Amino acid sequence: MKNYLGVAREQGITDDKIEVVRSVVMAISACSVANRAETSSVLPEKQKKAFSDFYESTQKNQVLGLRTTRLIQMAAAFVNGCPT
Repeated sequence: MKNYLGVAREQGITDDKIEVVRSVVMAISACSVANRAETSSVLPEKQKKAFSDFYESTQKNQVLGLRTTRLIQMAAAFVNGCPT
């Protein structure tokens, strides 16, 4: 990971963009884990809302364009085997 971050910074990718990418990937990864464990239906409402709010915030970030966000989501979903 250090290598990728170093290359990204050398290419002028800002820390803000890197953090948004991390958030998008975390959201998709969490989706995958929840789907595999089938625990999303048994989560307390407060926890479901917290995840939903976090996931939504990764969709409407002010740092990456919509197309870039969608491409990151697709890549993370493929890697994590997430059906969505």
